Amino acid sequence: MVLYSLDDRCNLVLWAFFWSDIIIHVVFHYTKSWQEWQRAFLIIGISAVSYIVGQYIWIPTNLDVGGFAILFVYIGYLLQKIRIWEKESFRGFAGFFV
Repeated sequence: MVLYSLDDRCNLVLWAFFWSDIIIHVVFHYTKSWQEWQRAFLIIGISAVSYIVGQYIWIPTNLDVGGFAILFVYIGYLLQKIRIWEKESFRGFAGFFV
């Protein structure tokens, strides 16, 4: 029995992107004066709670998935902040996977 069609799954992914964007903006707005390690612990905590909630409760608009996705959005933010793609060591590492 199929519960979702492909279109439904795509819509759920869009909801997860929406919620991750909202959550990450709220976190950055309210933690402007925090140090980076404090913000990282908050992001990890939100992701952990979202993962645990997602194991037991199904939330229709994928708020739990969006909460877990902020971990990956934050990692991307950190990589952009240190400009990892401009370093020579990263070019060799990235070339290995391409």
